[in-house]
Amino acid sequence: METASKVMERIAPINYYRKVIDKLSTIYQYSVIRKVVGGTESDADLLSWYEQELGINDKFNRNNEFYNAYSYSLLHFVLKDPEGILMKRSPFMRTIPNHEFLVMNTDNVDPSEADIYIIFMEPIMQGSDKIDVYHVYTDSEFMILSGKGEVLQSEMDRLEQDGSNPFGTVPFVYANSSENLSMPMLQDDDLEMSLLVPLLLTDLNYATKFQSFSTIITIDADDEQLKLNPDTIINIKTDEGSENASIQTLKPTVDIDKVLQLASSQISLWLTGKGIRPGAVGSLSKDSFSSGVSKMIDESDTYESRVKQIEKYRKVEQSFWDKILKVYHPIWASGGQIDNSTLFSAEAQVQTIFPQPRPMQTRVELLQELGEAITLGLESRRGAMKVLYPDWNEDEIEEKMAEIDAEKTFNAMFEEVGNGQEQDGDEDIGEGAG
Repeated sequence: METASKVMERIAPINYYRKVIDKLSTIYQYSVIRKVVGGTESDADLLSWYEQELGINDKFNRNNEFYNAYSYSLLHFVLKDPEGILMKRSPFMRTIPNHEFLVMNTDNVDPSEADIYIIFMEPIMQGSDKIDVYHVYTDSEFMILSGKGEVLQSEMDRLEQDGSNPFGTVPFVYANSSENLSMPMLQDDDLEMSLLVPLLLTDLNYATKFQSFSTIITIDADDEQLKLNPDTIINIKTDEGSENASIQTLKPTVDIDKVLQLASSQISLWLTGKGIRPGAVGSLSKDSFSSGVSKMIDESDTYESRVKQIEKYRKVEQSFWDKILKVYHPIWASGGQIDNSTLFSAEAQVQTIFPQPRPMQTRVELLQELGEAITLGLESRRGAMKVLYPDWNEDEIEEKMAEIDAEKTFNAMFEEVGNGQEQDGDEDIGEGAG
C-alpha cells in the first residue's frame, strides 16, 4: 500500500486519446455545402434558415466526435423555448452523451437498425423515494417509465402526453458503425491504450524518484551509530564475529529513453489499428517525448477513415433533413409553434457535399503536384491557392494573388534596370577598346 500511494502521487495526467479523436473528427471542420435539389428558392431559404438556427456544422461536428470515440452516436432535435413561455419556439439539436441512452432492435432482418430509443432523464422524488425516469420512443409511441418499467402517469400528464407519437417517426438520427449490432461493442482497446501510456510514464516517474539519490548499503555496521534517514539505508549482516564493517553506495539507473521509445511504439501500433497512418518520428528523449508524440498524431494520415465517415454522414444528414423538413417542420408550422411557416416542397431533397478527402502529402509534395498541374494546363492558379489554403475565402485568395502579382512586377522592374546597366557597361567597354 505504501508503494501504491507513492505511485499515485506521480501519475502522469496525459490523455492522447482526446487528441486522436480530434484528429479523426475533421469532416465538418471545412466547407460542407448543402443545397436543395429539385426544389424552389423558398426551399433553399428554409434550408438556410435551419442551418443558421441550429448552428448545424458545429452540432454535427460534435456528433462526429462521439461517433469516433464510441462507434455510435445519437442526434436529438426538438423545439426549445428560450423564454420559458409556450409560444413561438426555436429548433434545437444536440448529441446525447452515450452514457445517457440505449437503443433496442426488434427487426428480424436488419440487426443494426434501432427501433426503440430509451433516454435516461433526471430522477424525480415521489415522497421520500427517488424514482429513475426513462423516456421511451418508438415511431408510434412515447412513454415515460420508471426503473421498474411502470408508466409514470403523473409525468405523462405534466407533459400532456397521451402515449402516442403524432409525428410517426422518432426525433432522433442514429449513426451506427456496426452492421451486426444495434449498439456496437465498447472499444476496450481505446480505453486500455489511453491508460497504458500514462501507466508507462508513471512507472518512469516512480523510477526516477529513486534515481535521484543513492542508497547506502552498510555491512556489519552498528545500527545504533546510524544517524541517516532509514529509507536510504540497507543494513546487511554477515557471519557473527566479522570485523570487516563497510559502507557502500548503490546508484539506481533507469533507461529513460528506452521506456519512452516503448511508449511511442505502442501509440504508433494503436493508431495503425484504428486505420490511421502515424507520422514519422525520430528518436525520442525525455525532452522531446510530448512534442514527438503530438507530431506523430498531427502528421498522421486519416484518409481512409475520413472516406468512411463521409459516406456514413451523407446518410445521416439525408435522414436528418428528411425528418426535419418533411415531417417535423410542417407539424410545427401548422401548429404555430415556430417562427418560420414556409413549407418544404414534397419532391425536393437536400444534398450534402463534403470536401473531397485527399491522402496526406507533405507541403513539398503538394507544391510539386500543383506546379506540374499548372504547367500542363490542368489547374489554375486560383484552384491551386484553394488547395494550399482550404480555410481561406475568395477575398483572402484574391488578396494573396494580387500580392504575388505585385511582387512579380516589382522584381521584373529591377531585372530590367539590372539588364540595362549591364548593357551600358558593355557599350563602355566596347568604346574603350576602340
